[in-house]
Amino acid sequence: AISADLDSTNPDLSAFAKSGGKAIITIGTNDTLASPGAQLDYYQAMLDRMGRPAVDGFARLFVIPQANHGLGGTVYGIDGEGKDALELDPVFFSRLMDINVRGLLTATQSAARAMTADGAGGSVVLVASVNAFQTEKHFADYNASKGAAVLLARSLAIDLADRRIRVNALCPGYIRTPMTQP
Repeated sequence: AISADLDSTNPDLSAFAKSGGKAIITIGTNDTLASPGAQLDYYQAMLDRMGRPAVDGFARLFVIPQANHGLGGTVYGIDGEGKDALELDPVFFSRLMDINVRGLLTATQSAARAMTADGAGGSVVLVASVNAFQTEKHFADYNASKGAAVLLARSLAIDLADRRIRVNALCPGYIRTPMTQP
């Protein structure tokens, strides 16, 4: 079990690494529950205890600007206009596709380059939506962007497989968040 190998107070993750565990360590710069400074101190303690080669063998560190605990924070995804397809603004449509699709591509390219630097590979999870499969009326723009995100994940999975990188799309259903409130 992972919990037997991980201890948030002990920076020696040798047992976790020895069991084949891989970690992506994310630090949000707006985290108010676990300060970014304390998280960076823990990562530095891992390096001090285990050595950079050992840590680099199983873990990657990413600092995410403006994210908070649980990686919430500034919402970078964008919802559709909520209009009939014939009323959609092509400029808004392009912006939505830039954020919801091109953003996934460029982030995955950056992550994949880091994951292939040592040949260890890794895993990428793109967040799409159930709207990729079950369309919502008056959201042709959003539905199309999430369908594109799913197909992007499938394409990237094929392209990156020989580099030992898995790519999947997570397609959550409707979740009540500030973005979905009227």
